[in-house]
Order: sequence, then C-alpha cells, then structure tokens
Amino acid sequence: MNPFKPNYKLARRLFLTHTNGVLSTHSSQLKGFPFGSIVPYMPNDNGEVILFVSEAAQHSINFKLNPKVSLTIVEGYSGNIQNYGRLTYTGIVKRVNYPSTDLIDRYFRYFPSLIPYKLAKGFSFYSIDLTVVRFIGGSNQVAWIEPEDFLVKNPYWGEAETILLKTMNSGSKQDLLNFCNYYKKMIIKNKDLVSLAGVDIEGFDLILGETKIRFTFKETVDTLAEMKDVLSGMANQAIEGLKENDDESTFNNDSKSFPEEKKNPIKLRN
Repeated sequence: MNPFKPNYKLARRLFLTHTNGVLSTHSSQLKGFPFGSIVPYMPNDNGEVILFVSEAAQHSINFKLNPKVSLTIVEGYSGNIQNYGRLTYTGIVKRVNYPSTDLIDRYFRYFPSLIPYKLAKGFSFYSIDLTVVRFIGGSNQVAWIEPEDFLVKNPYWGEAETILLKTMNSGSKQDLLNFCNYYKKMIIKNKDLVSLAGVDIEGFDLILGETKIRFTFKETVDTLAEMKDVLSGMANQAIEGLKENDDESTFNNDSKSFPEEKKNPIKLRN
C-alpha cells in the first residue's frame, strides 16, 4: 500500500469503518442482468473481503455461474448521497474450503447475531480475490486502486490479536467503555455491552451490541508492543478527560496514534 496517496488512505478508512455493502453477482435466473443485495463482510488477514453465505442463497447459486462479483460500500445513505464517499471492490469469489479457527472466531466476534449459524450445515465462507477498487470520495478524489495499493496484511491476525482480546475483554472492560464515552462522545454505562472485536495497524474495532465502532489511528501501529502502549495511552487520556468532563480535550500532539474522532460521518470530500 502506498501511504502517500490520499485517495488510498480515505478508501481504506471507508472499507474498514463499515461492515456491510451491496454484493452484486451475475444472475442465474435473469441472464445478463446483475443481482444485488446487502451482505455483511469482514477483511481477512490479507485484507481481502470475507463473506459468510448460505448455499441456498441466490448469491451462492450465482457464484457457480460466474465468480466475478463486486461489493459496493457507501459511507452514508441519508440526505444527498453524492456527498458521501463510496467504493466498489471488484474481484473473483472463491469458497474458503478450510477456514481457520482464527477466521471463524473473528467473523462471529464481528457478527454475534450470526453465531447460531456457526455450526449449521449449508453455510460457507467465501473470499473475494481483489481485482481492482473504484473509489469516489468527492471532488478530485476519484481513483482506480490496484490490489497492491489497497490490500494491507494484518500482522495482529491470530496470536497477537488473541493476546489483546484477552487483556481488553477481561480486565480492561472499563477502558473500552471509556473509549466510547470519551473519544466518540457516547453515553454508555454498562461496560459489559462493549467488547474488542479486532485490531489492525490502522485502528481497532469495538462491538456494541450489533454495532461496530471503528477507531482510526493517525499513523500505523506496527508491533504488539506499540499497540499496547497506544491503548494504554488512550486509556489514561480517556480517564483524565472524563474526570475533567472536558469535551474539548485533545490528545498530546506528540502521540503517534491517537484515533481520529468521528462525531459526524467521515467526510471524504475536500
């Protein structure tokens, strides 16, 4: 990934912030026509899209006819939709024949309502091998993005992420609650409602009920030691900020990776 091209960073942020998009496949019933519907998605360890689909679903039937698909992700759906960023992730869908335990566990952390289908027959994981991304973020922010400039490998996938999950979801639940209340200006009182779902070099995700809350770093955090330091620093800042009840508190400018606050939808326009 080229970190110096702003389109790429904005496209990545949009992709990582959301959890669903419109999957378009080639219809097996209406020859020559596209078929689209909303589906949940999650990036895998290589940054490519992972889907969990019933074999009886229309999309699964269409996959067999033509594996060329696209997933369209939109920043928002209210008001003038042209003011929102959007991207289309186009590629070749492939069944994941032997999904790893890490992939399975991570997927259901992000989508807990689907846990009843975890052991159900007739459901499969699919990956979409990226061909190209089309990104539109507003004026002068339109680009075709190649896989090598969009996909980012997640070094925390597996063991490192498990270490962080055990720490944050057991003894540090209050910190997760504070992250939401301080950095996102939310009002949550029950710490058991919030859990850490996953981390990557660009940020981390909390799950509140069925909602993903994305925290985006200003700069990448590349090692486990760095990530622990960043989370610790965030936790201390949140505690102090909440004590002072100062909504205008800002993180130390020398910090490497304070999450970019998102009071409103991410505005991708210049």
